[in-house]
Amino acid sequence: MIRTLNLATVFALTAMFAVNASAQNIVGPGQPHNDLNKKVVQFCLSNEGKTIDRGECWDVAAAALKYADAKHAVDFDFGQKYDWRSQQILPGDIIQFGVSKLESSGQITQHTAVVLENQGNKKLRVAHQNVGGKRFIVFEVMDFNTATGQIDFSHPVLPQGASPRPAATTTTPTTPAMQPKKQDAAKAGFPEGYFQLTTKSGENQKLVLESAPLILQPNGNFTGMWWKATPIENMAGYFYLTSQFLAEKNQVLESSDGNNSAVMVLNEKYSGTMWKAVPAGDGYFHLTTLPMESQNKVLNGNVGKDAGASAVFQGTPYMVDKNSAGPGALWKFIPRPRE
Repeated sequence: MIRTLNLATVFALTAMFAVNASAQNIVGPGQPHNDLNKKVVQFCLSNEGKTIDRGECWDVAAAALKYADAKHAVDFDFGQKYDWRSQQILPGDIIQFGVSKLESSGQITQHTAVVLENQGNKKLRVAHQNVGGKRFIVFEVMDFNTATGQIDFSHPVLPQGASPRPAATTTTPTTPAMQPKKQDAAKAGFPEGYFQLTTKSGENQKLVLESAPLILQPNGNFTGMWWKATPIENMAGYFYLTSQFLAEKNQVLESSDGNNSAVMVLNEKYSGTMWKAVPAGDGYFHLTTLPMESQNKVLNGNVGKDAGASAVFQGTPYMVDKNSAGPGALWKFIPRPRE
């Protein structure tokens, strides 16, 4: 199973964009701007496992800069180069390898990568493609402590004559600017408190999603059948999904990589565990995760209790293309009656 990126430390680093001004030089058009870095990271996170353009390594950085409305990549010019050995490396910066060598990665020649996370001590989690024959975005930790050869780091910059777009905000004059706004599960599609999950094809059979095992089962009113959506801080509209039975084990629902079945996993805050409920009409919803949303994939409830040995994933829910999804991908929430 391919795990998606752990975002906790990425968002913990947001404060870094406001410090070390000598390293960032955020002064206006033609110079680095922290919002650009954030958008570059967002592009990579949303496209994990996806082939960008031709599948070449350069294409990831070029597409990410375009998405961020930054100065476009020209040859191997990705913005403002800086001395990465003495200055702070930021998530969203672009790395260009010439002929170089890393102890963790071996010999590297003419390769491009994007910094996702600075783990400290010159260890960086990066996004890149065309690596080991994989012509799609993968994430990897690279150790630059013993790096030798030609390696350039660049901050994304605004195009000449451009002005930074004001950052979106949901705060009010009486709300501290750095205080995240509390999310309301009901407004985002999920009911508040515990609820059961069924599909349009399964509700007539009174099937609901059981968490252990993860499959549609006849409703037995068990704790493994009662789910709860927990809002994710700084990720408006996204929630962790767990059951009453597995909450004490800190397990949540994960979409996997879109090529395998969904699973219950220990909550390590991977993007594949960040769920969104998208209205589909008539009280039904499509369920998707942060990385699967960009691939237009939604959760399919599968064939539930009637699954045989030849059934896809033996009846375990899995991700399907939204455009061809049937009633098994239309979910309905059944709130627990108030006592």
